[in-house]
Amino acid sequence: PRAENAIGQITARARVCLAQSGLHVRFWSFAVVFSVDVLNMCLPYKSGTGMTCFEKQLGKKPDVSVLQPFGCRAYVILDKKSTNFAMVTVPGIYLGLAWRYGKKGVCVITDDYKRMYISTDVTFRPASFPAKIKKLQLSSQQSSNITNDERSM
Repeated sequence: PRAENAIGQITARARVCLAQSGLHVRFWSFAVVFSVDVLNMCLPYKSGTGMTCFEKQLGKKPDVSVLQPFGCRAYVILDKKSTNFAMVTVPGIYLGLAWRYGKKGVCVITDDYKRMYISTDVTFRPASFPAKIKKLQLSSQQSSNITNDERSM
């Protein structure tokens, strides 16, 4: 029952991550990994010890400042040494930490879902959720099309 409880908690948290971000269900694996990372960084290993699972496994306290809201806007900085003063950035969607994939940095997918970056040079907009905004725009367009079709009848 204890393992089933943990699986239920992780599934529920991943579902919330997907709902909050507006991302499609096909990103469930990233939401699950993100949820597990958050739980391991925040929950105690044993009650009363004050030691997290992360700390128990790696022997150091987790740096929770690296966590950002799942699915928030992220800008990957590609070229810091450009000839002009502007940095070259690519807008994307934050999918979590990359250490599980053997890399430092974070995972960011482009808005068209065609390219993924793993980078340490990223800036975040934690209050902006581009997939959710896109989903809301599509639903408002569809509802306006329905009303226009009803008027023409």
